[in-house]
Amino acid sequence: MPDEILPEETPDQQRAFDEKARRQKDAWYDIRSFVIKLIVVAVSVWVLVGFVFGLAVMQGEDMYPRIRDGDLMVFYRLQNGYHIGDVVTFTQDGRRYTGRIVAQGGDAVDITEEGQLLVNGSIQDEEIFYLTEAVDGKTSYPCQVPIGSVFLLCDFRTNATDSRSYGPVAISQLDGKVFTILRRRGI
Repeated sequence: MPDEILPEETPDQQRAFDEKARRQKDAWYDIRSFVIKLIVVAVSVWVLVGFVFGLAVMQGEDMYPRIRDGDLMVFYRLQNGYHIGDVVTFTQDGRRYTGRIVAQGGDAVDITEEGQLLVNGSIQDEEIFYLTEAVDGKTSYPCQVPIGSVFLLCDFRTNATDSRSYGPVAISQLDGKVFTILRRRGI
């Protein structure tokens, strides 16, 4: 049987074939580029949430009324310095605690019988709705806060677990400073 002779492709057919091949190549390039970008974004979010920022759900009403049970707290892990009034979070004995810094290393903390907080002998003027009462725990008053530690109190002072119960907290134990709260109730 003689060899069949195939008809020659016209230049238009060749251009159409080349255009189709180029479009397929571009489509695969676009898909590959999208997947790479998606992976980079996912790794970046993982690094940010895992090492720079942290997320924690508030458990209990210790920080009522400012932070409620179930609210999502976003905290910054790389905080260099903490200040009086900062809300911080830390984990101890498998439980997450949240509190407001009321004294730093070197300060003397005392609580009066009238429910007032004294730091270095001065009554603290705070926007707290509840009296600060001494509770049974590791802390005896006046309490000298060790250097490199902070004294934490919760906002719901009459029914909270804070440094009055577990004592001053080393700064190295703090997970970070809470900088925003996402309300999860009533949504």
